[in-house]
Amino acid sequence: MQQVSAYIGQKEVLSEIDWEVHPGQHWIVKGPIGAGKTALVKAIMGEIRISHGKLSFPFLGPNATFEMRRQHIAFVPFGRKSKLATANNRTYYQQRYFGSQTEHQPTVREFLLQRTHGETFDFALLENLHLVQLLDQKHLVLSSGQTRRLLLAAALMQKPQLLLMDNTHLGLDPATRETFNSTLDALALDTDTSLILFGHFHSHPTCMTHELTLQNGHVHSNRQIAACKGSTEKLPHGVSRPIALPGNPLVRSETEVVRFHDVDLAYGSNTILKGVNWTVRRGEKWAVIGENGSGKSSLMAMIYADHPQVYSNDVYVHGKKRGTGESIWEVKQGMSFTSPEIQSYFDARMTVMQFLSTAFTSSMATRGLREDEEQKARSLLRSLNLDVPFDQIMPHLSDGAQRMLFFIRCILKKTHLYIMDEPFQGMDEQSVSRCHDVLRRLLGPSDTLLFITHYVAEVPDCVTHRYYLPTRQISLAK
Repeated sequence: MQQVSAYIGQKEVLSEIDWEVHPGQHWIVKGPIGAGKTALVKAIMGEIRISHGKLSFPFLGPNATFEMRRQHIAFVPFGRKSKLATANNRTYYQQRYFGSQTEHQPTVREFLLQRTHGETFDFALLENLHLVQLLDQKHLVLSSGQTRRLLLAAALMQKPQLLLMDNTHLGLDPATRETFNSTLDALALDTDTSLILFGHFHSHPTCMTHELTLQNGHVHSNRQIAACKGSTEKLPHGVSRPIALPGNPLVRSETEVVRFHDVDLAYGSNTILKGVNWTVRRGEKWAVIGENGSGKSSLMAMIYADHPQVYSNDVYVHGKKRGTGESIWEVKQGMSFTSPEIQSYFDARMTVMQFLSTAFTSSMATRGLREDEEQKARSLLRSLNLDVPFDQIMPHLSDGAQRMLFFIRCILKKTHLYIMDEPFQGMDEQSVSRCHDVLRRLLGPSDTLLFITHYVAEVPDCVTHRYYLPTRQISLAK
C-alpha cells in the first residue's frame, strides 16, 4: 500500500496508508473501535473504492485481475458476513432452531465441497479443528464457535497465498483458541501462506512477526513483535453456584424470573442439553459458561421465545409456563436481548436512531424515539466514547461500532431481565471496561442479568452467580 486513502459513504476511513507485507511475514492489525481495521480488510478485498494511492499484490504479478485476487487471497470473516447465507439462500437467525426449516440447507460436508469444488478433503485439518464429527450436520445448526472452525477450514482448503482473518478468536472458548493458534502456526511453518490477523488478542499464534496499529484511519505504529507465549486461561468447570463479590452481597429473592425443569434439547440424534434444572430469581446476575457447542445460546433462545423446543419442555418465564397461550411478542416485551447471531443477520440500511428505536419494539421494526429515550441513548453513546451521528447509516459503520450499538440497544430498554450472549465480541479492553461501567451504573438490585462469555475477564463485576454447562458428546447417526 502506497499513500492509500478510501471512503465509505462521505467519511474517510483510511488516510494515506503506507504498508508492505513481505514473504515470510505474518501481521497482526489492531486498533480501537473505528480505527480503520474493517476498512483495511475491505480495501484489500476490493469491497471499497480507493480514492487515492496505490494498492498492489506483487505475488500475483503486474497484471493481477480481481479474479486472481479472489483465487489467491482468502478472507475468513467473523463479523456479520459469517452467516453462510447467499442471495439465493436466504436465512434468518432463529432458523437454526427449527429442524423442518433446515432440511434444504447444506450439511457441513456439502458446504466444504462447494468451497473446494469437489476436491478431496484434508481430513487431518478437519480432525485438528474437531469438524469430522460434524460433517453430516446441517451447517445452520452449528454454534458460533463451530461455525468459526468451519470457515477457517474452508479458507485453508483453498490453499491461499494470503490469508486474512477478522477477529480471529471471536466467540471461541479457550481450548478452541489454542487449536486455532496451533493450526495457524503449522500453516505458517509448512506453507508459503502469509497471515494477516485483524482484531484484539489475549494470545496470538507464535508465528506472528509484525504488528500494525491503526488510529482514526492512519497508521499509528508499525513494528516487529516477539513470539507470544500464549494464554493459560481455561474455562472453569464445576457445579452452578452463587458467588459473593466485594461490594455486591448476595440478596436472595423468592421471585422466579426463569426456571428450567428437567429440560432436554436435541437435534435428531445429537443431544445438546440433558436434564437441565436451573432457577433464576429476580435480582440475580448470572454468568453462563461453557465450551463451544455446549448449548449456551440454545438455552438463551428458549428463554427469549426463539426456540420451538421450549414448548415440549417445562420452561417458566416470569412465573408462566411457556406454551400456555402467550405470544412470543408478549414474552420478548418483558426482557431485552442481544447476541452475535442477531448482528450476523442484521443488514438493514437503518440510521443509528432508527436502529436504536428497535430496542422498544421487540423486533427490528422502527419507531421514533421519545425525548427521554433519545437523551438516554445520547448519554450511553457518550459513556462509551462512541462518536457516531444519529443519521449515520448502520452498514457504513465499522463492525466494532456496530457491536457497541447492539450493546446500547440491549441496555437502552428499561426492563427487569437482560440477556447478553457474548455482547463484547471484538471489543478492545477499553471498550469492555466502559461497558462494565454502564452495567454497574444502570443495573439495579431488582434487575436480572444472564451473561454469556468465553473470557473470564469479560464477566461484569456485578455478577452474583455462575452457571456451568458441561461439554456435550456428539453422537453420530448411522
